[in-house]
Amino acid sequence: MVTDWAHLPHDLLYVISTKLSDISDFIRFRAVCNSWRSSAAPSDHAPRLPWILDNDGGFLVRADVRLCPSFSNKIYTIRVPHAYNMFLSGPSDCYLLNSKKPISLLNPFTGNEIPLPPLRRQTKKLYPINFVGNRLRSEDPLVVLTFDVKSCDHIFGVLRPGDNEWLEISLRVRFAMTTLRGSFMYYKGHLYAHALFDRHTLVIEPTSGKTVFTIRTTDRLNNNHDFKEYMMESDEKLLRVIKRIENYQIESFEIYQLDGPEKGYRWTRIWDINDQMLFLESYSGFSMKSTNFHGLRGNCIYFFHYQKTSNPLHPRARLCRYDLGNNEIRILPYPFNRAGAWIIPCIH
Repeated sequence: MVTDWAHLPHDLLYVISTKLSDISDFIRFRAVCNSWRSSAAPSDHAPRLPWILDNDGGFLVRADVRLCPSFSNKIYTIRVPHAYNMFLSGPSDCYLLNSKKPISLLNPFTGNEIPLPPLRRQTKKLYPINFVGNRLRSEDPLVVLTFDVKSCDHIFGVLRPGDNEWLEISLRVRFAMTTLRGSFMYYKGHLYAHALFDRHTLVIEPTSGKTVFTIRTTDRLNNNHDFKEYMMESDEKLLRVIKRIENYQIESFEIYQLDGPEKGYRWTRIWDINDQMLFLESYSGFSMKSTNFHGLRGNCIYFFHYQKTSNPLHPRARLCRYDLGNNEIRILPYPFNRAGAWIIPCIH
């Protein structure tokens, strides 16, 4: 007896569709027939593995957007004509931030673009600092960061749902320029700005722009090491991650968790993140639970790292996994030469 796959029960098809964590498998599932498509609405998709956008250093100099699934050498090309020469930043959930005027949000999987009002003091590039890791909730503002070279001000732009203009907040403090984006985060209604060299974190009320309080830190920097810092939300907690580098080699990762208020606000070093996975980009990151995905390991950090090549001016990016349990680094499949932008895909 031949099975009529088109007439499988909708309840069964729905359960199967919710197990497909890769968006490409989900799209193929919906393409089988009308019955399968109707049983798997795009909004009902399971937790999605992130993909990586080949953004060629930020600018898309072509209208063919290239992406790859996590931990895969396979490249998918999507035609998005209006993405030509955009300046895209991530990581993001569904929408990447386009810094080139007129600024906008772009979903490279659907081509949908959401226009944004202009910033009064925008410089060349904007960095998204709050729609990383979690879905962009309707009640949350969009928060971006730019740097004014002339005034040395760090400028936050806060755009709340329904607003027609940005609330702009200027902050002048001695930040490490190599840790620009990783020093900032929007978390539970406040802006957090960490001055690594000054060893404190400013907590800012976004409406008034006033510093509510300051959190001192005890971590020390080794002047012999290069480093990058990332700030992100993980399992409803705020984390700071420091990556230490020496001569193109990863020396270590350090993770600090914000405790408070019952213990007094302070950064406490932690040694594991349980079932969480951290995904780091240039200066930002996000977190996902490994238990939502078959075969993935928790308590790990996924990151890009540049290795030397025969041409010292053109090092090659590698996608790596750092295991916090045994401090081992493993190089993973990755098809692009430069570090890309993480994006959690969606098709609705």
